[in-house]
Amino acid sequence: VREIFKDGENILFCRKADPTSLAEIILKLKNDAGLMNKITQNSHALFMDKFSKKEIVRDLINTLKMKGYKL
Repeated sequence: VREIFKDGENILFCRKADPTSLAEIILKLKNDAGLMNKITQNSHALFMDKFSKKEIVRDLINTLKMKGYKL
């Protein structure tokens, strides 16, 4: 996850198995509309760039071609 997402840019990480940490992140977003909008916009852009159907198919085709499949 940390290879793809950037804390504070397109996601907010909390400490693993720590409900207090999760609650703090939720309240931080609730109380900071600017941060919430930034995370929302950046995560949507990341999704469209890396995980849209078009990108997944493109990556699959490139992988198959590299393995020698004729497409």
